[in-house]
Amino acid sequence: MKRAYRYQAIDRAGRPRMGTVQAENPLEAQRLLQAQGYLVQQLVEVREPRTSSAVRGDPTPPTRVAASLRWESADVNDRVLALFFAQLASFLKAGYTVADAFEHLRHRVLDRRLQHACAELSRVAQRGGRLSEGMAQFPQLFPAFTIGALRAAEVSGYLPDAASRLADYFEERWRRRLWFWMPRLLLINGILVVPLLAPASAAFVMGLKLYSESPNLTPLEAVLRAWGALVLRYGVPFWLIVLLLWLAGRWLMRSARLEGWRSAVSLMVPYLWGYSDWIRARALQMFIEHLMRLMNAALMPATAWELAAHATPNRAIAEGLLRVKFGVGERAEPIDALIARTGLFPPEEVALLSTGMQTGDVVGMLGRLAQMYEARCEQAARLYRFSLVRFAVLLLILTIGANCIGFYRGYFDNLFQTVDEWMGTP
Repeated sequence: MKRAYRYQAIDRAGRPRMGTVQAENPLEAQRLLQAQGYLVQQLVEVREPRTSSAVRGDPTPPTRVAASLRWESADVNDRVLALFFAQLASFLKAGYTVADAFEHLRHRVLDRRLQHACAELSRVAQRGGRLSEGMAQFPQLFPAFTIGALRAAEVSGYLPDAASRLADYFEERWRRRLWFWMPRLLLINGILVVPLLAPASAAFVMGLKLYSESPNLTPLEAVLRAWGALVLRYGVPFWLIVLLLWLAGRWLMRSARLEGWRSAVSLMVPYLWGYSDWIRARALQMFIEHLMRLMNAALMPATAWELAAHATPNRAIAEGLLRVKFGVGERAEPIDALIARTGLFPPEEVALLSTGMQTGDVVGMLGRLAQMYEARCEQAARLYRFSLVRFAVLLLILTIGANCIGFYRGYFDNLFQTVDEWMGTP
């Protein structure tokens, strides 16, 4: 069945040309245009609009990211997504069709929302629809970059590898968050313990005074009563403020409209050394890996660039990549110039790609660059783990320091005055 493809190209005279061509697949469309003497710059399938959102659009995604779209995360946690994509990759590598794979997955996943999604995706595949278009119906379950990764894989024929790569990414991100258990435990401990222990000395002094004024109380009862009053006065408001801050932070972390801001901040957070480096390196590594596979499948550079950008797991980096546009006609640029214009790659890496352009080995140089970023990810992971230990030690020092300050301040502020009043001295 032939499909319509919209193209931008340059003819033999160097003039830009635009139009549509009928072909069964993008490779045939490219051959037809080359036979006419056209140098194709961009090739986009034109799909007729339908009522279902599962079949709307073309293989090249929109060049702008909707502010309300959840790009990096979804309502399903990373561990569940890692297991989901690992099973999908296993089924596809074993030779199952996409429809059969999701039919089997429907009985394996435990999340009811994923069960419903698998049933719908199986029906979409049986009707001949694209997997990425079917997954786009469930933005609350699948982050936008996963849909972009599978869309790129569908176009170039590496769907099992793309699903396996997504499983590795979500498992890696889940493990990074597990490493945060020690700082999280110490932070919770400090929030709960400091308001209880810091007023201990002040409670002791006030308890002595209360005991002198109330003969019916035992010394222990007087101290406990004074301690409870201090906790109610200072501790409870402190816990309420922390609770409000936690709720506000949770809302900020889950808001889709603020995801671009969170993505940008995550690339420059200074107190978690290694984490921002890992986010940047992993995002660029996945972009380069998809770009390499797409160009190796003979897709046009502009189409390959947009597909790879939409498969990048960091929203800020993806938006930066999508802002770089391919020129047409006399303004057409090679891919190394586009890489340089992003500002995301150092000059030596741009030079590496320039050499690939000159020698005709762009795909090979992209593969080498992807390997270099994989090594950076491993180095950043080691640094991140070490930085978490330092962060945990810092939290422990701050907790001990807050308790000491509260204890000694309560002691010196109240002890002498209370003793003088208790002893009756002027």
